[in-house]
Amino acid sequence: MTHNINTERESVLRRIQKLLAIANDDRANEHEAAAAAGQAEKLMRKFNVDFANEIAQDVRKGHGENMTTMDVMATATVGPMLCKQVPGWAQWIAVAVADMHDCGARNAYMKTDKGQEACIRFYGYDTDVKVAAWTYEYLIKTVNRLCKAFRKDPRYIAGGRVVMNSYRSGMSMGILHTIKEMAAERHREQQQAVASRALVVVKKDAIAEKFGEFKYAERTSTAKVDFTAYHDGHAAGKKIDVNRRAIGGDVTKQGRLN
Repeated sequence: MTHNINTERESVLRRIQKLLAIANDDRANEHEAAAAAGQAEKLMRKFNVDFANEIAQDVRKGHGENMTTMDVMATATVGPMLCKQVPGWAQWIAVAVADMHDCGARNAYMKTDKGQEACIRFYGYDTDVKVAAWTYEYLIKTVNRLCKAFRKDPRYIAGGRVVMNSYRSGMSMGILHTIKEMAAERHREQQQAVASRALVVVKKDAIAEKFGEFKYAERTSTAKVDFTAYHDGHAAGKKIDVNRRAIGGDVTKQGRLN
C-alpha cells in the first residue's frame, strides 16, 4: 500500500476506535450510541470503496501475510464462572457482523485468567478483522448492559429466566434487523463500482485459501418465549444502531456457527 493509503487506514481505525468508545460508554444514551456505531460502519465502508484497488493488491500480496484473526469474548456470564460455550444469540450476531465486514467467524477458545474460555474468532483481512471485532464487542457489551437494566422490570422479577431470555433474543433479532439494513445499503454501493465488487471476491478467496471455507448452520429457537418481553427486546435492539431504511427480509432464521 502507498504511504497515503496507510495514513488513511490508520486515521480511519483511530476514528472508529473513538466512535465505538463513545458507543460503549455507559454515560451515552441510546441515540448517542446509535449515531457513533453507525458512523463507524460508514467510515469503514467509505474506506473500502475509495481504496478498493489498493486494498485488493494488499490482500493478494505476501501469501496471506495481511490476513489475521482476532478473538472476542461473547457471554452473558459474569463473575468467576468460565464461559464454556458462546450462547446462540451471540453466535447469530457474530455471523452477521462477520458477513458485513467481509470476514469469517468461528467458535474458538481463548486463554484468560479464569482458564480457557469460549469466544468468537474473526478471520480475514487485518483491517476488516479489527473493525468486525470492535463492532462485535460493542454489540455484546450493549446487549449485556441493557439486559442488566431489564432486571429491574417487574416482568423479569415475576417471570425470571424465560422473560430475560425472551428479551435478549428479541434484542438480538432487532440488532440483526439493523445489520441487514446496513449490509443491504453496503451491497448497493458496491454494485455501483466494479472495483468494490471485485474486492469482495478477492477477500473471500484469500480468506478461504488462508483459513478454509466458512459454513454456517441455520438455527431456529424452540425455547419458551414471553412475547411481550421479546417485542420490547426487539425494539431495543433496533435502536442500538442507525436504522435509516426498512428493506424487509426474513430475520427469523439466522446463521449460527457450526
